[in-house]
Amino acid sequence: MKKIIVLIGIILLISIIIVFFQVNKPATSTVTINSAVFRVELARTSKEQTQGLSGRGSLPGDTGMLFLFDKPSYRSFWMKGMKFPLDIIFILNNKVVAVYENLPPASEDSNPPQYGSDVIADSVLEINAWESAKNNIKIGETVSIEIK
Repeated sequence: MKKIIVLIGIILLISIIIVFFQVNKPATSTVTINSAVFRVELARTSKEQTQGLSGRGSLPGDTGMLFLFDKPSYRSFWMKGMKFPLDIIFILNNKVVAVYENLPPASEDSNPPQYGSDVIADSVLEINAWESAKNNIKIGETVSIEIK
């Protein structure tokens, strides 16, 4: 009887751990442009958007971060706190409206340039540098976003 209670306890503990990690894992979705599919984390809140990819050492291939906004507006991004170069793709109504390629990390002692301040977007995709060129991503391309 004792063994059964211990076994039930272990099964219950494993179930709780599985549920915890499913609920607390970062939201992931996919963004498809041309034939390129990127698995992305979502940045929806102001806190998530402010943090972005800053402070990370790298980004696995074919992944990125998708910034989702409540309404279209002028968006401005910079490379402050970044440790690796990025491509930043501005999207409006599921169309690419601007592509900034191979943006270098900002040096610690500089005021980093801002990208996209003249572009209206409702979402912005950050991916590894050179992915835009590698996948022939240009202004006007259709973007498919699947949110999970």
